[in-house]
Amino acid sequence: MPETETNYEKALKTALDNAVNALLDQDLQAVADRSGATLKADRVLQTYFLHKKIRVSGSSRAVYLNDEPAGIRLSILVLHYLLKATGVPISGKSISFKEVPQGTLYFQPFRGRVIFPILRLFDSEPEDLLTAVEELGGEKTEEGDLSFRLQPFPRVTVQYIYYRGEEGIPPDLNILFDATVPAYLSTEDIVVLCEEINRTLKTART
Repeated sequence: MPETETNYEKALKTALDNAVNALLDQDLQAVADRSGATLKADRVLQTYFLHKKIRVSGSSRAVYLNDEPAGIRLSILVLHYLLKATGVPISGKSISFKEVPQGTLYFQPFRGRVIFPILRLFDSEPEDLLTAVEELGGEKTEEGDLSFRLQPFPRVTVQYIYYRGEEGIPPDLNILFDATVPAYLSTEDIVVLCEEINRTLKTART
């Protein structure tokens, strides 16, 4: 028997369809200018996610990662980035998740969905992790016991700062964003962005 589609899967498909419709209603050149993407022939927007090519095709209503169909969550994230982009330049000033709109309210879910699942990756073989970061276009930074910065989208930066902890104090991780991130992603999309970064880091490291 075929598997029954869950309500979550239906919601994702609806979100994807709505985002595609919203994008196709836009002036795509203006979208490209605001987001740092490039408008190609046949209404194709080209950008990148973690150093990998992203193409958004209006004709096929699909998002491609390195010329392969992107997963639905990443597709929605890319479309939301393109739609929300305001064009404001990266400021160089960092903020924490608590400083984004409603970030304080959603901080504990953020820790559960993003911080805790990735901590183990920092505990084991950090050099492999840094190699994966470099492959994704990131760079090592000097804060904490181990830190690096990634630029997942042209106008979004994310910095991971890891603290090993000591007796009686467990390891912890802080994630910082450029202060302009609310001009490009909603708070929920910021969480999804970090989940996608974590998933990509784990895959790149294996």
